[in-house]
Order: sequence, then C-alpha cells, then structure tokens
Amino acid sequence: MRHRTAERSLGAYLAILAFALGLPLFILIAAGTTYFALAETTRLEAAVAEAAQDALRAIEREVAGKTAMLQALASSPALEQGDYRRFDQQAREVYAPPGGTIVLRDRSGQQLVNTRLPWGTPLPVSGNLDGDRHVAATGQPFFSDLLTGTVSRQVIVQVVVPVTRGGEIVSFLAANIPLTVFTNLLAHEGRDQSFHASLADREGRIIARSVLHGGSVGWPMPGVPAGTHADRGTWTGLDAQGVRVFADWRRIPLTGWVVSMGVDEARLRAPLRRSLLALAGVTLALLLVGWAVVLWVSRTLTRSHRVLVESARALGAGLALEPIHTPLREVNTVGEALVKASAALKGQALALLALNEGLERRVAERTNELVQKTELLETTLDTMDQGLIAVDGQGRVTVCNRWICERFDLDDAYMRGKPMFGEVIGRLDAGGEFRRLPEHLSGSIRGDARTDPVLNYERERPDGTVLEVRTARLADSGFLRTSADVTHHRRHAAELTAARDQAEAASREKSDFVAMLSHEIRTPLNSVLGFSDLLLSDGSLDARQRQRVDDIQSSGAALLAVLDDVLDLSKIEAGTIELHARPFALVPLVESAMAIVTSAALRKGLVLRSHVARDLPDAFVGDGDRLKQILLNLLSNAVKFTLRAASPST
Repeated sequence: MRHRTAERSLGAYLAILAFALGLPLFILIAAGTTYFALAETTRLEAAVAEAAQDALRAIEREVAGKTAMLQALASSPALEQGDYRRFDQQAREVYAPPGGTIVLRDRSGQQLVNTRLPWGTPLPVSGNLDGDRHVAATGQPFFSDLLTGTVSRQVIVQVVVPVTRGGEIVSFLAANIPLTVFTNLLAHEGRDQSFHASLADREGRIIARSVLHGGSVGWPMPGVPAGTHADRGTWTGLDAQGVRVFADWRRIPLTGWVVSMGVDEARLRAPLRRSLLALAGVTLALLLVGWAVVLWVSRTLTRSHRVLVESARALGAGLALEPIHTPLREVNTVGEALVKASAALKGQALALLALNEGLERRVAERTNELVQKTELLETTLDTMDQGLIAVDGQGRVTVCNRWICERFDLDDAYMRGKPMFGEVIGRLDAGGEFRRLPEHLSGSIRGDARTDPVLNYERERPDGTVLEVRTARLADSGFLRTSADVTHHRRHAAELTAARDQAEAASREKSDFVAMLSHEIRTPLNSVLGFSDLLLSDGSLDARQRQRVDDIQSSGAALLAVLDDVLDLSKIEAGTIELHARPFALVPLVESAMAIVTSAALRKGLVLRSHVARDLPDAFVGDGDRLKQILLNLLSNAVKFTLRAASPST
C-alpha cells in the first residue's frame, strides 16, 4: 500500500515557480524597455518610409517632365514639315543636360535625328526597339529599363513617345536620360549620411544610388524579389555596398521602376540593444534565484510523469490498473480516468466477442441463403425449354444452361470452366454445326456479338431443326443469347401458306368457270333477244302475242343483266377487271340506257325522265360501257323497287 501524499494542483506549482523567478518584475522591465525600443525603431522606420515616398515623388516629377518635354517636341511644326535640321536645332535648345540626347527614329528603327552627333553625321539603326514596339502597340509613352546607347555606348535609361500624323504613328521620339540625373535626385532626398537611396528598373537592376559608386549600376537591387509585381515592401539585409540596412521600397506607378530608401541597421537597432542589455542583467539575477525552485518542481513533475507512463503502458498491454497517487492532482485525475478506461475496455472486449459471434452466425445464414438461391437459379436455367448462354465483356462464357449442352453436345464440366466464347464456337464449327448457315449470318455466329448488327436471326441445324436465336447486349459490353427450337412453328406456318395458295388457286378456277359459264349462257341468250326483237318488228302479231314476246325480251334482258353482274363480280375477285378509256357522248348513252328499261317502267305505270345540264361538254373520255352498265343497274333497281308512280305534287 503506497503512502498517500498531500496533493497540490499543477497551477500551484507553476505559481510557485513564477513567483520564484520574479516574473512580475521581469514583465514590467521587459515591457518598458521593449516599448521604448519599439517606439524608437518605429520612428526611424516611419522616417525611412517618408524619405522613400519623397524620393519616389522626385523621380516621378523628373520623368514626367521629360515625358511632357518629348510630347511637346513631338508636335513641333518642323516635324510636320519634315524639316529635320530645324527640329534637331529645336531639340538641342530644349534638352541639353550633360550626357542627355534626343533621338528621332522611324518605324524601322533608322535614326533621323540624334543630338549627340553633329547634324549631317550618318546615323545608325537603333538596336533597342522594345520601347518603339510598346509605343506602337499601346500609343502610350514607354520608360525603358537599363540599356546601352547605340551611339554613346553608355548605360542609360530612355523615355519614348509616339509622333502621330492623322491619327497614325509615323515615328518615335526618345530622350536618353543620364544616370547622374537620378543620382543627384537620390542624394538630395537622403536625410543624412545614414540614409541610402537606390533606384532600380523593372528587372531589379540598379539605375542609380544616392552614394556615388559607379560599380553598383546594373547590379541586382537587394531586398526586392525578382519578378515581383508588388507595389511596396520592406527588407533588412546587406545593401549593394555591404552595409546592413533596413529599407523601405516602393514601385513608381508611372515607370514601373523601384525606389528604395534604407537606413543603417546599427542606428535602427541601437535603442533595442541598450534595452536588451539592461533586461539581460535583471533576467540573469532572476534565473539564479529561481534555479533551485526549478529543480524541485522538475523532480516532482518527472516522478509523476513516470508513474503516469507506467500506467499507460499497462493499459496498452490489457492489464488491470491500480489507483494512482502522486503529488500532482491533475496526474491523479488522469490516473483515475485510465483505471475507468481499463474497466470499460474490458467490457467492450467482451461485447466485441459477442458481436463477432453474432456476425459469424449471420454470415453463415446469408451464405446458406445464397447457396439456396444459386441452386434455384441453376435449376430454373436447366429446366428452361430454350437455350441460354451469357458472355461477359472479355468474351468469356459466364452462364450456360443444360439445354445448350445437350443440344450441341457440349461437356457440362467444360462449360462450367467458363471457356472463351470464340473457343466454343470453334468447336461447334469443327463439328459441322454451321454447315447449313447462310453466308450473311456467318459474322453473327462466328464473330463478336457485342459489335455485330445482326442480333436476332433463324438458322437451320444439320439435322433439319430450325433454331430462333435472339441476342441482347449487356451493360459490361457482353451479351445474353437465347436459342429456341421453332421447327414445329415453321412447319405449321408452311402448311398454312400451302393452304392459302390452294384456296387462292380454287378462287381463280371458280372465277374462270363463272366467266366461261356466263359466256356460254350469253351466246344463246343474245339469240333469244335477237329473235324477240325480230318478232316485235313484225306487224302481223296480235296484242296477246306481242305481250308474250315483250315478256320474253324483258326476262332475257334481266337475265343478261344478272350475267353481267356475275361476270363483273368474278373479274373483281380475280383482280382482272379492266377499264377502257375512249371518247363517248353522254346524252346518247343516257337515252340508250333509259330506252332499255322504259318498257318495264311502263308496265308498272312508271314514268322515266332524264335531265342533262346544258353546260356539260358534248364528249367525255372514259369507259362508256361500264358507265352505261352502272346506269342500267341503277335504273333497273329503281324500276324494280318502285311500287307505284309518284304523285304529281312530288
């Protein structure tokens, strides 16, 4: 049984340590000295920033003045008149600083005026044409980076403006600015000898510095990241002369150049160093006083930490933990939590064991259900009255029922091995299965059904049976193919076709017989009608005899109409009726038809009248005989089914 010591909180031990080290006094001293140092540093940094802004304005005024001067020269009447000699004189009068030059170039780069050379001297083609291209593209002034003059071979910067006539750029006017101009400006803007100003182009190369040092021109400006597009920033480090400075740099909006103003870091950091020395003395005294307290607290924390680590290792090994007792209350609280966690983990292990057993039972049940469903599916496939085969996207047979194996004499074990579909087709082809296959189905049988357009077809096997094959594509680029024996259906369809052909032949024979019979009856009937006409024309007949002859003629005409109807019906059924188009007169045709039925109408006391419109033409083109036959049928039916004459009022 361990001895239970008095507990204190970790905060109490930290408070003792802080008191021993004199933390409050240290904070007050540090705050005061830091405030003074930072205030002095901030003042100097603000002075640097103000000086950098002043230098930026001075450079911008200088460049803007040069640009305005060039734009004024670009509108000179001498240029408009093409008097380059007079323009050369004007340019020399307007811009004549030491080393300064005015250059006029055409669009090809050929110099037309160069104030650095006497008038009349042959002028070269300028090599630095980036400014001309920029001005030609934008129509705005261009401020160059550092470049070497074509004539002077000195390092300069250049301002280029367009010379326009009628809204078009005809030439370019440039002013070469000596670097000493910017050196003087930067030297004037320095507050004292501890301030250092620098000017760099867009590439970060130094154009000028406030301290005269020709060797630094063209060097990279320290502190400005290469390729940056930022407008301003600060940096601390060695400048181009190896002096450690704090600098504030800003980008000139008009030219894109960068102006930097720096101050010696020794001057900037001097107040802070003095404050730190004073603070270091106080800190050393506090550290000596609190060292013993630190050792005591460290031993206490180390002992408590060791006990906590041992308990955590025992928990990781799955051992039961005993209560933890240390001088630190927080460590004891963590120990109690570890003891509870140990008990909870043991309970969770038992629960996981029970859950694992339950999962194993459920897996076994699901496996049994899957086996039963698989057996049911296989039984269903094997009892189908048609064949079924499935092929996956790689061309491998994944499903094949018993119907396929039995009909095509394929080994069941071989098909269960999931062979390639092309291999199965090769075996069947070698056995003569496709001997009667039409040529247009060769690709559908032996080819790839995943891409073959003929998915559904019929084919005849070597034994004469007919199979109907249907194919459906699957989502994985495979296909499902069914085969059904339709031999009986095809035979039944053939028998129906033969029966239909026999019925059509019988119908044609009937039509031929009716036509022949009508012809045979029409011949004697025409004779009877002819003789009756002769008797009626004989004036020796008495009234009774004439009546009987009229009855004979009427009956013969009726029988002739029936024969015509039967013959037309026979022709319609046989599809042989023909219409003959030829000219005919409508009025005689109507009168002839009415004359045939007039006698029958008079016997029933009926009166026939015809009316033909006067605006109809005299002749028509068509089958007049068929039209007359239609009129006779209509008139005969009208006489036959009219019982009495209409009253005069109707």
